[in-house]
Amino acid sequence: MRTFISFEEARAVILGSTGRVGTEYVSDGDLLGRTLVADVVSAENIPPFDNSAMDGFAVRAADCSSTPARLRVVADIPAGFPFDGTIASGACARIMTGAPVPSTADAIVPVEQTREDGDHVWIDRSPNVGAHIRPQGRDVQSGDYVFKNGTLITPPVIGMLATLGVAPVPVSIRPKVAVITTGDEIVSPTETPGPGKVRNSNGPALAAQVATAGADIGALEHAPDNPQKMREIVEALEDIDLIIFSGGVSMGAYDYVRTELQEMGARWEFWKVRQRPGKPLIFGKMNDTLLLGLPGNPVSSA
Repeated sequence: MRTFISFEEARAVILGSTGRVGTEYVSDGDLLGRTLVADVVSAENIPPFDNSAMDGFAVRAADCSSTPARLRVVADIPAGFPFDGTIASGACARIMTGAPVPSTADAIVPVEQTREDGDHVWIDRSPNVGAHIRPQGRDVQSGDYVFKNGTLITPPVIGMLATLGVAPVPVSIRPKVAVITTGDEIVSPTETPGPGKVRNSNGPALAAQVATAGADIGALEHAPDNPQKMREIVEALEDIDLIIFSGGVSMGAYDYVRTELQEMGARWEFWKVRQRPGKPLIFGKMNDTLLLGLPGNPVSSA
């Protein structure tokens, strides 16, 4: 077992000892904070068709080269309803944001730049070809790699996965973590501490860090300064990928976690890291379960 190693060495040893715990397929409600386990390749163009970026009028730009230009309104095109006809020279179509652009139109004039006149409209500003049109495939083209294996799923990622129709989504199964605080001086956060006692802040704080890191809390326990009680708690754990201990890993007479776990079969990789706070940190394995022993001081533990 190595001792007094650098922070960088300790981090490398820990990360080098981990592995993916499996893959599962989940839907939108459980995606946030998960990790993709496959590349995502688009099977289609986004947007899937040319669409209007503005509420206004779909026109032929050549008809509006000289303004004001008076055009006949031949159709209304709301979002979600394609127009099957054509826009002839001298005509236009009223169009809403997101609606498909008619094939013969090549520009959108925003409604703010127009004046309606019965079944005609006056165009007050000449548009460029392509103005306010979001072309098919501008954001993503079919065959594009959109996300890589290992991508953390954030709200924007969830939105794009939905846009691409990727459902359910292959993600890494969340590791299950047990947090065990130790010490006779510790009482529940709901209790009034007696003489020499303090409330348990490390347990809730570490559980929150575990959840923030994307894992599940499989157990949140407290062990008194009694090796047998600690053994019973550890032996009762099931399907745990990582056990985090708080306290009992330093040099005190009641710091039994390190030696007791070693008797239970733990193989320690290192003990003590050249960092402050948090020097008496210990890491190892017991069977396939990772073990991380943290100091009991709340700042050091954090």
